[in-house]
Amino acid sequence: MEGLKALTEEIRLTLKLDSEEEEERARDPAAIRAQADLARRVREWGSREELGLEALEEYCEFELEDWLLELVHDLGHLGEADEAADLAAGMAELLDEAEFLRARAFILVDAGRNDEARAQAEELLEEFPDDPQRMAESGEVIEKLGDVDRAEAVY
Repeated sequence: MEGLKALTEEIRLTLKLDSEEEEERARDPAAIRAQADLARRVREWGSREELGLEALEEYCEFELEDWLLELVHDLGHLGEADEAADLAAGMAELLDEAEFLRARAFILVDAGRNDEARAQAEELLEEFPDDPQRMAESGEVIEKLGDVDRAEAVY
Protein backbone atom coordinates (compact mmCIF):
# COMPACT_ATOMS: atom_id res chain seq x y z
CA MET A 1 0.00 0.00 0.00
CA GLU A 2 1.45 3.27 -1.13
CA GLY A 3 1.60 5.83 1.63
CA LEU A 4 0.52 9.43 1.50
CA LYS A 5 4.05 10.74 1.98
CA ALA A 6 5.58 8.56 -0.75
CA LEU A 7 2.89 9.40 -3.29
CA THR A 8 3.11 13.10 -2.47
CA GLU A 9 6.87 13.05 -3.00
CA GLU A 10 6.47 11.34 -6.35
CA ILE A 11 3.93 13.96 -7.45
CA ARG A 12 6.34 16.71 -6.42
CA LEU A 13 9.23 15.11 -8.32
CA THR A 14 7.31 14.14 -11.46
CA LEU A 15 5.61 17.51 -11.78
CA LYS A 16 8.68 19.44 -10.58
CA LEU A 17 6.61 21.28 -8.00
CA ASP A 18 9.62 22.41 -6.00
CA SER A 19 11.64 23.77 -8.90
CA GLU A 20 11.67 26.75 -11.20
CA GLU A 21 10.69 24.38 -14.00
CA GLU A 22 7.20 23.97 -12.59
CA GLU A 23 5.70 26.40 -15.08
CA GLU A 24 7.58 24.76 -17.95
CA ARG A 25 6.68 21.13 -17.32
CA ALA A 26 7.80 18.96 -20.18
CA ARG A 27 5.10 18.28 -22.73
CA ASP A 28 6.93 15.64 -24.70
CA PRO A 29 5.19 12.28 -25.09
CA ALA A 30 7.47 10.50 -22.60
CA ALA A 31 6.77 13.09 -19.89
CA ILE A 32 3.03 12.91 -20.53
CA ARG A 33 3.08 9.12 -20.31
CA ALA A 34 5.04 9.30 -17.05
CA GLN A 35 2.37 11.66 -15.71
CA ALA A 36 -0.36 9.27 -16.91
CA ASP A 37 1.29 6.41 -15.01
CA LEU A 38 1.39 8.58 -11.90
CA ALA A 39 -2.24 9.64 -12.43
CA ARG A 40 -3.32 5.98 -12.51
CA ARG A 41 -1.61 5.44 -9.18
CA VAL A 42 -3.20 8.59 -7.75
CA ARG A 43 -6.59 7.30 -8.91
CA GLU A 44 -5.99 3.90 -7.32
CA TRP A 45 -4.82 5.50 -4.09
CA GLY A 46 -7.78 7.88 -4.00
CA SER A 47 -10.30 5.12 -4.56
CA ARG A 48 -8.96 2.89 -1.79
CA GLU A 49 -7.99 5.40 0.90
CA GLU A 50 -10.59 6.79 3.27
CA LEU A 51 -8.80 10.13 3.24
CA GLY A 52 -9.49 10.56 -0.46
CA LEU A 53 -7.74 12.84 -2.87
CA GLU A 54 -8.51 15.92 -0.79
CA ALA A 55 -5.96 14.79 1.79
CA LEU A 56 -3.38 14.11 -0.89
CA GLU A 57 -4.00 17.50 -2.45
CA GLU A 58 -3.75 19.22 0.91
CA TYR A 59 -0.57 17.36 1.85
CA CYS A 60 1.29 18.19 -1.37
CA GLU A 61 -0.20 21.71 -1.55
CA PHE A 62 -1.11 21.29 -5.19
CA GLU A 63 -4.37 21.38 -7.19
CA LEU A 64 -4.63 17.79 -8.37
CA GLU A 65 -7.81 18.43 -10.32
CA ASP A 66 -6.15 21.09 -12.49
CA TRP A 67 -3.18 18.85 -13.26
CA LEU A 68 -5.35 15.81 -14.00
CA LEU A 69 -7.69 17.75 -16.26
CA GLU A 70 -4.73 19.19 -18.15
CA LEU A 71 -3.28 15.69 -18.44
CA VAL A 72 -6.54 14.37 -19.90
CA HIS A 73 -6.31 17.03 -22.61
CA ASP A 74 -2.60 16.38 -23.20
CA LEU A 75 -3.27 12.67 -23.69
CA GLY A 76 -6.06 13.50 -26.13
CA HIS A 77 -3.75 15.76 -28.13
CA LEU A 78 -1.17 12.96 -28.23
CA GLY A 79 -3.74 10.73 -29.87
CA GLU A 80 -4.15 8.60 -26.75
CA ALA A 81 -7.96 8.87 -26.80
CA ASP A 82 -8.54 5.58 -24.97
CA GLU A 83 -6.25 6.47 -22.10
CA ALA A 84 -7.56 10.05 -21.95
CA ALA A 85 -11.19 8.87 -21.91
CA ASP A 86 -10.46 6.24 -19.24
CA LEU A 87 -8.61 8.73 -17.05
CA ALA A 88 -11.42 11.27 -17.42
CA ALA A 89 -14.06 8.70 -16.48
CA GLY A 90 -12.08 7.54 -13.47
CA MET A 91 -11.41 11.04 -12.21
CA ALA A 92 -15.05 11.98 -12.68
CA GLU A 93 -15.79 9.45 -9.96
CA LEU A 94 -13.23 10.93 -7.57
CA LEU A 95 -13.26 14.65 -8.32
CA ASP A 96 -15.36 17.18 -10.20
CA GLU A 97 -17.60 14.96 -12.27
CA ALA A 98 -18.78 17.62 -14.71
CA GLU A 99 -15.38 18.87 -15.84
CA PHE A 100 -13.98 15.41 -16.50
CA LEU A 101 -17.12 14.18 -18.26
CA ARG A 102 -17.09 17.28 -20.47
CA ALA A 103 -13.44 16.70 -21.33
CA ARG A 104 -14.22 13.06 -22.08
CA ALA A 105 -17.03 13.99 -24.47
CA PHE A 106 -14.77 16.32 -26.48
CA ILE A 107 -11.93 13.78 -26.57
CA LEU A 108 -14.29 11.12 -27.88
CA VAL A 109 -15.77 13.34 -30.58
CA ASP A 110 -12.28 14.45 -31.68
CA ALA A 111 -11.23 10.78 -31.85
CA GLY A 112 -14.18 9.99 -34.12
CA ARG A 113 -15.87 7.82 -31.53
CA ASN A 114 -19.22 9.39 -32.27
CA ASP A 115 -21.56 6.99 -30.49
CA GLU A 116 -19.57 7.22 -27.27
CA ALA A 117 -19.29 11.02 -27.58
CA ARG A 118 -23.06 11.33 -28.05
CA ALA A 119 -23.71 9.07 -25.07
CA GLN A 120 -21.35 11.13 -22.93
CA ALA A 121 -23.01 14.40 -24.00
CA GLU A 122 -26.44 12.97 -23.23
CA GLU A 123 -25.19 11.76 -19.84
CA LEU A 124 -23.98 15.28 -19.06
CA LEU A 125 -27.45 16.60 -19.90
CA GLU A 126 -29.05 14.00 -17.63
CA GLU A 127 -26.63 14.52 -14.75
CA PHE A 128 -26.71 18.34 -14.88
CA PRO A 129 -30.11 19.28 -16.35
CA ASP A 130 -30.13 22.78 -14.85
CA ASP A 131 -26.53 23.73 -15.61
CA PRO A 132 -26.42 26.10 -18.62
CA GLN A 133 -22.69 25.57 -19.11
CA ARG A 134 -23.08 21.79 -19.34
CA MET A 135 -26.03 22.22 -21.69
CA ALA A 136 -23.96 24.44 -24.00
CA GLU A 137 -21.01 22.04 -23.92
CA SER A 138 -23.24 19.06 -24.64
CA GLY A 139 -24.85 20.99 -27.47
CA GLU A 140 -21.43 21.76 -28.91
CA VAL A 141 -20.46 18.07 -28.86
CA ILE A 142 -23.75 17.11 -30.52
CA GLU A 143 -23.30 19.87 -33.10
CA LYS A 144 -19.79 18.57 -33.88
CA LEU A 145 -21.45 15.20 -34.53
CA GLY A 146 -23.59 16.85 -37.20
CA ASP A 147 -26.94 16.66 -35.41
CA VAL A 148 -27.88 20.33 -35.72
CA ASP A 149 -31.55 19.80 -34.77
CA ARG A 150 -30.66 18.07 -31.50
CA ALA A 151 -27.94 20.64 -30.78
CA GLU A 152 -30.43 23.50 -31.26
CA ALA A 153 -32.88 21.78 -28.95
CA VAL A 154 -30.16 21.45 -26.31
CA TYR A 155 -29.14 25.12 -26.71
